Amino acid sequence: MAVVSKRKTASVKKSSHGHNPVKQRKQEVTSPKSRKKIKTISDVPKLDQAQRQNNIRQKLAMGVIFYLTVGIAVLYWRGTTQLPEIPQDLQSKMSESYGQDNEKVNLSRKYNNDSSQNTENITNQPENESNHHIEETTEDENAILDFIPTIQKNFKFLPYPAEPGNPVRKWKEIKYKKHKNTSSVRVYIMDNFLSSRECDGLMRAHENHVREHNKQAPIICFSGLVTMRLYLKQAKVSWADKVSESDFTSGTRCLNQSLSSQLNGRLVWSRSTSFYPGESKFSSQYEERVEHYAGLKPQNGGKFQVTSYGQGVGYKLHTDCKEHNTDRRDRFATILVYLQDVQSGGETEFTELDIKVKPKKGRALVWNNMDANGNCDLTSYHQAATVQKGKKYILQRWYYYENFPTLGKRTWEPEIPARTFGLTPRVMCDRFDSGSCRWYDEWNHDHLTNYRVPGN
Repeated sequence: MAVVSKRKTASVKKSSHGHNPVKQRKQEVTSPKSRKKIKTISDVPKLDQAQRQNNIRQKLAMGVIFYLTVGIAVLYWRGTTQLPEIPQDLQSKMSESYGQDNEKVNLSRKYNNDSSQNTENITNQPENESNHHIEETTEDENAILDFIPTIQKNFKFLPYPAEPGNPVRKWKEIKYKKHKNTSSVRVYIMDNFLSSRECDGLMRAHENHVREHNKQAPIICFSGLVTMRLYLKQAKVSWADKVSESDFTSGTRCLNQSLSSQLNGRLVWSRSTSFYPGESKFSSQYEERVEHYAGLKPQNGGKFQVTSYGQGVGYKLHTDCKEHNTDRRDRFATILVYLQDVQSGGETEFTELDIKVKPKKGRALVWNNMDANGNCDLTSYHQAATVQKGKKYILQRWYYYENFPTLGKRTWEPEIPARTFGLTPRVMCDRFDSGSCRWYDEWNHDHLTNYRVPGN
């Protein structure tokens, strides 16, 4: 052990000058390389710097080209259904019209969760405004105190004055020969009744609203058991013949959420979002415009609906008034405005009058469904032709022969079926022979068994 210790001591002895010879040799070996590295870093030629900058510019240019290519591809893929951008103020103005939003949705306004539309009639027609059978149990007291009965039994058309970029616009009556001597129905159109900005704003608000409600799967309801079986057979559902009354949730003609989810994507439907008088500046301005230029009274008007039809979707032949109805609280007239052009299909067809109207952005279409005595005119039968290419959007409002206290006002929303109030959409499939399925953002009472007429 002593010998090893001495050797270690000797190996680390310093030289007479106080330097460590091992350390000195390491410095002599490494210093030329160090000097070489320092020289390489400090003396980079200016040409290499220019080349690196050029490489950076090329990479940036390639990145820009890549993102432009991807963006163009995405826009092409989304196709013509992509809505144009509109000013934020106009979009907000239109969005304010949708008053049934729940506080849980992070939108611009908060509303009462119990709000809903008025109850509806049920025979061979889409969404009605009035519930003539249970009106006394759903009427709003304030509405009754302010209620003034009025009758709407004719039109009063005026030309629309000239505006920058638009000459004077006049209503044009569409003449027909079929049933000319027996029909009371009159059909009128006016182009550019709504501006392009207004049309874009309504479409944008509608799509935003549909997107919010689509976070919840819809509950699907039918006008009756026979109707449900026919729709399921059309969709080639294997268990169509096995369904029974027990498949409806208690007290309703609606399937439960589990069965509804199985049909989501198999049935086709249009989509409708609603807003009501006084809920936005647009609703007030629009009904004043309709009153002034078409003579349709606001107090006889119901809710406003924006409806969209995707490719392959239409609406079957129907009347907007109830056939053989003795109650004159029914739809006297309809005003419909097309919100964009449709590439192919989507026409409004009056089959009994041989009239077909092509969708055109901003075009208003007005017709009466009842005669001057308040009788439903069956020559007003019409249908929405299937959209072959593109997408169809309309703004629609019905005007009633006799008004009633709850017309055009939100009423309470029924508690059944169980759902998330204010968010869960409803799909209502009307009678198979004279209706279609439609998605709604609100609930009325026509799905309740104590409201619906049995056997349809």
